[in-house]
Amino acid sequence: MRRRARVDANHAEIRSALRAAGWTVVDCAGVGSGFPDLLIAKHGRLVMVEIKDGAKVKSAQRLTADEQQFHSVMAAAGVIVSVITSVEEALSL
Repeated sequence: MRRRARVDANHAEIRSALRAAGWTVVDCAGVGSGFPDLLIAKHGRLVMVEIKDGAKVKSAQRLTADEQQFHSVMAAAGVIVSVITSVEEALSL
C-alpha cells in the first residue's frame, strides 16, 4: 500500500498565489517517486516546481533521494525543476 504523499505547510499558499497571478497550476504532489509538486504554465511556458517549506531549517528542506534522482534525469534532458520556498520565489518564476 502506498503511503499518502506529504506536502509542505506552504504548499496551498503557493499554489493559490500562482493561480491568482494567472498561472495554470496542476498539483502533482500525490504522484510521488520524486515527481515535482506542481506543474505550472503561463504564456506558453511550462515550469516544474518543487516546494520546500522555507520556515524549516535548511537540513529539513533537502531534496529526498527520489527528488534528487528525478531532478538529475530532467537536467540531463535539459529541463530544470525549480525549487522554491516561498510565495515570493514562486511569483518570481
